[in-house]
Amino acid sequence: MLTEYGASLVYVTLGPKGCYFANRNCTGEIASPAEIHVVDTTGAGDIFGGSAMSCFLKLNKAPADLTKKELTAITTFACCAASLSTQKHGGITSVVPEAEVRERIARMVQA
Repeated sequence: MLTEYGASLVYVTLGPKGCYFANRNCTGEIASPAEIHVVDTTGAGDIFGGSAMSCFLKLNKAPADLTKKELTAITTFACCAASLSTQKHGGITSVVPEAEVRERIARMVQA
């Protein structure tokens, strides 16, 4: 898919199942956080995209050059932010603070 369309990075979000990612260096899948009580999915895709972009910008690397470790961290953050946002109503009002996302990721790692 990457070479056929000239893409440097592909994400396929899978709702409650998580997300698939691929670039020229690697592929992988990230599971969504467990025990999410979904109230409203409005804006979850936008929150995923914005969260991933925020992480990309902090690394200052081209998406095609990211390692599996970097893409895993970015995708985990974006998937977690999007999942947590579904627990609230609305789009903008459901944006979760970065600290809350990082806290949830830390708990997932400990489990």
